[in-house]
Amino acid sequence: MASRLAAVAMSDQEIDTLRGAVAAHGNTFGADPSGPYIQDDFDTAFHVCIARGFGNQFLKELLCK
Repeated sequence: MASRLAAVAMSDQEIDTLRGAVAAHGNTFGADPSGPYIQDDFDTAFHVCIARGFGNQFLKELLCK
């Protein structure tokens, strides 16, 4: 639901930030696709971008501390 809300509420700058997080995560995974999947800073950045972008202040504060 958060992603659906973010898809229509995010600014162009927030979308660019999200795209950057996705690209960075893809580059990290692409460097060793047979290695273990590790949730790293790029993965966290992706989820934080969505939480900040969907426009619910209470949930944003809860999820982005």
